[in-house]
Amino acid sequence: MKPAEEIEAAFCNSLVHDAEAGAYSLAAEPVHIRLQGDLNETTIAAAQIGQLSFTIPVEGSAISVRLPQDDGSIQDIGVLPDAADIRVIHDRGVIEIFVDGGAVCGTRRSYLNTVPHSISIKSKSSSLIHGFGSRSDCR
Repeated sequence: MKPAEEIEAAFCNSLVHDAEAGAYSLAAEPVHIRLQGDLNETTIAAAQIGQLSFTIPVEGSAISVRLPQDDGSIQDIGVLPDAADIRVIHDRGVIEIFVDGGAVCGTRRSYLNTVPHSISIKSKSSSLIHGFGSRSDCR
């Protein structure tokens, strides 16, 4: 499964710029994250005014999603046979994840800290973070 074609049309080609290496400031709008390359030991973490919005760690051959309301009773873990790319789309607490061209995908919904102000990415892979807007708004 891949993201709908409308996603490609909705997100700008312009990138969200680094505040510092691997740390990004976000506007109160949807965000589209793309990573390509070696995903092992990757962590994507978003926060709203210093409070966790979500964390997506890739450890070995597994990817998981952690949300602020998680108490350990829900464990979302996907097996990644040969992960080379990941796409994460976040919009007001809805997190869509597509790995290896959609071979592994999943959705989580959070009701806490749904408008993150910052995101950090620790990864050996290359990262692209796109903002949301009409094509006429894109730079």
